[in-house]
Amino acid sequence: MNIKNKTILYLYLFFSRLPISFRYFITKLVFKPKIKKRAVIFGFTVFGPNVEIGEYSYLYSPKRLENITIGKFCSIADNFAAISNRHRYENSFNYKFFNQINSPLMRYDKAEEEKANVIKKITVGNDVYMGYGVTILGGVKVGDGAIIAAGSVVTKDVEPHAIYGGVPAKFIKYKQLDNQEIKNFDFNDPGYLEKIKKILEKK
Repeated sequence: MNIKNKTILYLYLFFSRLPISFRYFITKLVFKPKIKKRAVIFGFTVFGPNVEIGEYSYLYSPKRLENITIGKFCSIADNFAAISNRHRYENSFNYKFFNQINSPLMRYDKAEEEKANVIKKITVGNDVYMGYGVTILGGVKVGDGAIIAAGSVVTKDVEPHAIYGGVPAKFIKYKQLDNQEIKNFDFNDPGYLEKIKKILEKK
C-alpha cells in the first residue's frame, strides 16, 4: 500500500472513531448542505454531498443525508435513512476491492468507485410526514403532502397526498382532502406563508 492510500486509510479510521457530534460538524463544513430558513436537524447526522433541506422542515437524528432534496414543512422522525447509492449487481465481485478501506488491495480510485456504485438522487416534496425508521432508496420521489408509515422501506415513487407503508412500502390510501386549496397548494408561490395563514384561519 503506497503512502497516499495509507494516508486515506488512517484518515478514514480516525474519522470513523470520532463522536457523532464531531463528524456532524466536519461533514457540514466539507459538504456544505443547504439548510434553509428555520429548518432544523435535532441531534446529529453525517452529511454527504448534495443535501438541501427546505424552509421550516425538521428532522430528528437522521442516520445519514446525501444526494437528497427535502421540501418545506416536512416532519421526519428518528432514524430516517436516505440511501442514494447501491452496489452495481452487474460487477463480477460484490466486494469493492480497490476502494474498500479494509481491503488487502485498497487503493483509492475514483473511476473504480463510479463503476462500483449507482447513485440516484432522492426528492421529498413539501409537507411530507415520515414515521420512525423510514428508509428511502435512490431515485425515489415523494410527492407533496404524503405520509410514510414507521419502519417503511420506500423503493418506488409516492404520489402526492398518498399514505404508504410496509417493506417494501405499498399504497394504503389517499388522505381525505375536501379542501381544494390545500390539495392544490403551491409551496413555491412567493406568498405561500400568507396563504397558509388564510387557510388555517378559515377552519
